[in-house]
Amino acid sequence: MTYLRSLSAGRVSVSWLWALSFLAGWVSTELTLFLSASLNVRMLEVVPFVGSLLYWVLGVGLVEEGAKALCAVVFLKWFKESQEPLFILQLCGGVALGFATTENLLYATRFGDSVLIGRFLFSTLGHILFSSLWGFALGSRWHKSSEADGFERRVRLKPFFTLLLVSGVVHGLFNWFLFTGRPVLVILLLVVLWLSFREVVLGTYLRQEYRRGMTEPTCLCSNCSVLTRASGRYCSFCGKILKPEHQDSEKNVESLAKES
Repeated sequence: MTYLRSLSAGRVSVSWLWALSFLAGWVSTELTLFLSASLNVRMLEVVPFVGSLLYWVLGVGLVEEGAKALCAVVFLKWFKESQEPLFILQLCGGVALGFATTENLLYATRFGDSVLIGRFLFSTLGHILFSSLWGFALGSRWHKSSEADGFERRVRLKPFFTLLLVSGVVHGLFNWFLFTGRPVLVILLLVVLWLSFREVVLGTYLRQEYRRGMTEPTCLCSNCSVLTRASGRYCSFCGKILKPEHQDSEKNVESLAKES
């Protein structure tokens, strides 16, 4: 949860929404158990050659991510506080954390406390990263209005369901690698997900949000490629000294200000 809250550089959602997201994660665990039993997902294992892979991808990955996503929508979308895209992204991670915690306890009850260390290092982080894919898409459905303060809703279901599908497939591959004795691929998958989510997706989003908040003439910082105040000596995003041409070229400033 400390990691999730750190993603917003100090802007965090209210505590009761975190508790609600954690509760939604527990409910999604119960929903997963119900769906798995009702759909009899173990039958996928009898498919020749690819049965094991199909089971982990369709019967586990898609079912678990679908249950988490459904509970996130049902529990969180009604509250105004969770309409901020960055907050809903974090709270979807809270749902995943609630799911992983409940699942870890179930495994510990069945197989003993010794499984907790491995599951904490891999499964808990994995659940958060898998859910970050569809959580980002769910959060991107809300956009700041350019004409007034507040939010306007633009429903874009295709990206949400697409990333939900990707999340389920990646989740299934993670489990398949884990249970077929491929720890290097498990670690590589988590590293790629973490780097792509934290450094690319989230970084791009934060920079876009930062640009929207600039209300005075701007210029493009050559160090971080973010629009910053043209009248300043230092970039207000990365803190590095602006090159002289950014301060002296009024034409450049005016054109970039119009684009922003």
